[in-house]
Amino acid sequence: MSTAYQLTEHLAASTDVLAAVKPLPDIIDAIQTWVMNLIFAVASVFATIGAAYYTMAGGDPAKIEKSKEHFKSALKGYALALLTPIIFGILNSILGVGADDSDGGSTDRPSNGMSAVVALQTHTPASGAAAVMPGPIGR
Repeated sequence: MSTAYQLTEHLAASTDVLAAVKPLPDIIDAIQTWVMNLIFAVASVFATIGAAYYTMAGGDPAKIEKSKEHFKSALKGYALALLTPIIFGILNSILGVGADDSDGGSTDRPSNGMSAVVALQTHTPASGAAAVMPGPIGR
């Protein structure tokens, strides 16, 4: 085999690998999801430990106070987990990730941590007709 042929095969394989790499906003969204889930899990462990301490306190004020501290830590963890999309949205705006639209259109995925439901509610059909959103069940 010639060296030029091997080089072109190597370059073709390299472009296949590069095509499989996800864009940076998708990677950051995946990291955000992992961080949020991890914080929720740790906060749930603290809430469970606090519940166990409170159940086994038997009226002892020191054990009850210890259980309250665990509950407070769990609440702080839940609050931090709920603020994770906002924190990552701020980081995205600082890093400039997702702010540049190369196609000039809007993205289907909200970049500021808003839920997909909000993005669907603000989407209007291409025909110009008003979007019909389903109402509550039983109406």
